[in-house]
Amino acid sequence: MSQSLFDELQGILDSIPAMIFYKDTENRFLRVNRAFADVMNLSKEELEGRSLFDIYPREQAEAYWQDDKEVMSSGEPKRNIIERMQTKKGDILWVKTDKILYRDEQGQIIGVIGFRLDITQSRIAEEALLRLSRAVEQSPATVIITDINGDIQYVNPKFCQLTGYSPEEAIGKNPRFLKSNVQPPEVYKELWETIINGREWRGEFCNKKKDGTLYWEFASVSPIRDHNGKTVSYLAVKEDITARKLFEEQLKTRNFELEIIRRELERSNRDLEQFAYVASHDLQEPLRMVISYTQLLQKKYINQLDKDAGDFINNAVNGGVRMQALINDLLRYSRVNSKSKSFEQVQMSGVCADAVENLKVAIQESGAEIFYDSLPQVNGDPVQLTQLMQNFIGNAIKFCPKERTPKIHIRVEEHADEWVFSVQDNGIGIEPEFRDKIFEIFQRLHPKEEYPGTGIGLAICKKIVERYGGRIWVESEPGKGTTFYFTIKRN
Repeated sequence: MSQSLFDELQGILDSIPAMIFYKDTENRFLRVNRAFADVMNLSKEELEGRSLFDIYPREQAEAYWQDDKEVMSSGEPKRNIIERMQTKKGDILWVKTDKILYRDEQGQIIGVIGFRLDITQSRIAEEALLRLSRAVEQSPATVIITDINGDIQYVNPKFCQLTGYSPEEAIGKNPRFLKSNVQPPEVYKELWETIINGREWRGEFCNKKKDGTLYWEFASVSPIRDHNGKTVSYLAVKEDITARKLFEEQLKTRNFELEIIRRELERSNRDLEQFAYVASHDLQEPLRMVISYTQLLQKKYINQLDKDAGDFINNAVNGGVRMQALINDLLRYSRVNSKSKSFEQVQMSGVCADAVENLKVAIQESGAEIFYDSLPQVNGDPVQLTQLMQNFIGNAIKFCPKERTPKIHIRVEEHADEWVFSVQDNGIGIEPEFRDKIFEIFQRLHPKEEYPGTGIGLAICKKIVERYGGRIWVESEPGKGTTFYFTIKRN
C-alpha cells in the first residue's frame, strides 16, 4: 500500500473503533489508528516509529513478535488470537487479534497489519458465568431451572445426591414428581400463581426421594427474565432442612411431655402442701393438749415426784414444745407458695427494720450489732421478705460463740438485671462440705442441745428466694464467720 493511499485512508481508519496497526519487519510501528493510540494512552506520534519492545513488557512483546514472524515467514494470516494486553498505564485488557501480511506495491513483504478488538467486558462476563456455573455445580444447595411451563431443564449435582434421581430422570419432568402428598395442594397453587405473576416465592416443601424417603426443603423460586424483562424460565434454590424439622418435631414432643410433667408436679405439690397443712393443723390441737396436761401434771405433783419422774415430765414438755416448733416451721415452709401474697413494691430497709424489731429480745440478750446500708425497693411479698431477713439475722445471732459479740452487716450490690444482697456475720462458720446441705429441709449441723432449732429455716429462705426467680448461696470461713448471698430481680 502506497504512502499516499495510506494517508487517504487514515481518516477512515481513525473512525473505526477497532485497533489497527501496521508494523515493519524490524518490529517497529509504521502507522496506528486513533483507537489503538487511545487504548495505549499515547499519541500516534509517540507510537509510530517505535519498537514493540519500547511500549510493551518484554514477555508480552516477545509473544507479539513471534506471531508477526510466523505470519511473515508463512505468508498465512493468524486469526482470533486471544491475548492479555497491558497498556502503558498498566491496565490489563483482553483482546482478540487478527494479523495478515503487509506487502508493498512490488509485492515485497514489508511487515504485518493487525486488527485488534477489545473483548475485556465479554471476557469478564464469560469468566463470571464460568465461576457462577462452577458455584452452582458445587453448591451445597439444590438448584433447579425449569422452562416457563415448569418442566425441568437443569438440575445440579446436589439435586441428584439428595433425591437419588439422575439428571436424565429429572429433566423434562415437572418438579411435582417429587411431591410427597404430605402438604395440601394449595401450597403448589400458591407457588405457581406467585411466580407466573413475576414475584419470588419462599416456603417449605416435604418431598419424596427416589427410595421413598421423605425430606424437607426450604425453597426460593423466582422468575428469570431476558433483557426485555420477559420471563423465560424459573430458578429454584432449595436448602435441605430435614434435620431441623425433625428436631422441631422432637422439641414439640419433648415440650408436650414436659408440660404434662410440669402440671403433674404442680398437682403433686398442691397435694403435698395441702397434706402438710392438714396434717400439721390436725396435730396442733392434740399436741397443745399433751403439753398443757403434762405441764399441769408437773405443776400439781412436782413435790410428790422423785427426781427421775421430774426429769421424765420435763423431757416430755420439752419434746412437745420442739414438736410444736417443728410443726409451725413445716406450716411456714408449705405456705411459701400457697399462702403468699401478691407482689408489691417493698422497701428493703423497712424489711430489715421489721426483722430487727421482731428479734429485739434476742438482740438485747446477745448485745448483737446490726448494720445495713441504704437498701433498694424490690418487687415482692413484705411478709416473706421479713421472714427471710429474720431467719438470716436470727441464725447469725444463734450461731455466734458466747464470748463474742455478734456483728451483722447487710449489704447490696446493683447488677445489670438483679440485686445481690449479702448478710455477713462473725459467727462459727460452716465447713465446706456442708455448704450445700444447709439449704435442705431438716438438715442440722449441730446437736439441738447445743444450738436449738428445727433445721427448716434455711430451707424456707431458699424456697422464698426461688419464688422470686433468684439464687441463694453461702461463703464461709470456719471460726471466723459466714456470708449468705441471695438475688432478687430488678424491677
